Parts: sequence; C-alpha cells; structure tokens
Amino acid sequence: MKKAQHTPHGWSEDKLQSEYFRWFVNSFPTLRGCLFSCPNGVNKSGFNAKLFKATGLWAGVADMLLMLNGTTYCLELKRPDGKGGQSDSQKRWEAQMKLQGFEYELFNDLEDLKNYTLAKILENTPTNDMINEPHEQLKLF
Repeated sequence: MKKAQHTPHGWSEDKLQSEYFRWFVNSFPTLRGCLFSCPNGVNKSGFNAKLFKATGLWAGVADMLLMLNGTTYCLELKRPDGKGGQSDSQKRWEAQMKLQGFEYELFNDLEDLKNYTLAKILENTPTNDMINEPHEQLKLF
C-alpha cells in the first residue's frame, strides 16, 4: 500500500479511525448507527480471550462496517505512513467476505476514505436530504 497523500503520517490507525468516525456521524446524522467499529484490538488475555472467542470474536475482521440500504461495506484501516500491512487472518477474512459478495476496502488516507464513503452514500440513497439536513455536532472527546 502506498503512503497516504492527505493524512498526516504520524497518525495511528486509531487516530485515522476516530477522525473518520467523527466526520461521518457529524456529516450524516440520519445515518448514525450505520457505521460502527469491530474492536478486535481489545485485551484478549486469559478469561477475556476465551469469553470473546466463545461469543463470536473472529480474528481478522475489518476495523469498521458501513451499512447502507441493504449493502455492507467492510473497511480496513492502516497507518497513513504505509507501515504495517494486513495480517494473514485479515487477508483470509477479506477473501471470505468477497466470496460472500461483500465489498472490502483497505484505506490509509482520510480523504480517500471520505470520498469512498460519499460515493457509496450517493449510490445507495434516493435523495441527498441527509447530506444537507441541520444537525447537532457529536462531541467525542
């Protein structure tokens, strides 16, 4: 994967994900809940590991899922500096999702991620009402 063109290279995957999430929920308030994270990076030692696995934690799941009008988009985010690629389990999960007909995309740039999201919203939305609707800003931090 090439280095990000617009996102600061010092950003972590978590920073990229949180900035994207904040942008999405504040830009599209009528779509809140349609984008969510799949927190595979939680503490998975001892009892927690057994509990998470028993309740459906799956290695390699994409960082975020975006659900629009009956379509699910799997979004995997990577560091903007181009370091760190997909693990073997992430590659297997990507292959499985594509086999099942889901879209799976890999991003390391916030602007590319926003542009992709806007294109998918426009493809899957009969009107643009949600884009221009007044809303209250979500304060995350």
